[in-house]
Amino acid sequence: MSRRQQTVAARTTGLLFAALVALHLLALAAHLDGAHHLTKPALMPALALHAAARGAPRSLIAALLFGCGGDTLLQLDDRAAFLAGMASFAAGHVCYLVLLYTS
Repeated sequence: MSRRQQTVAARTTGLLFAALVALHLLALAAHLDGAHHLTKPALMPALALHAAARGAPRSLIAALLFGCGGDTLLQLDDRAAFLAGMASFAAGHVCYLVLLYTS
């Protein structure tokens, strides 16, 4: 990917993330639970795309995607899903530790 393509990709994914953040905040403010449940798990993959477009380390991208898994699973009203969501967040934190110790 050329430098120009990387810049365009970073701007595009940054705008996508910003738009999702705005939609998420509006959904929260307007008490639109359905929209909130759709936008919350979409935030971390959008941020991971942006990080990847900017050349972020793989451990950061993995951590963000594990955060998405946790956000998604915690929306389910089930004990097993809760435990799996917590495990997903824990795996993400391990990725953050890897990032800190390898940087």
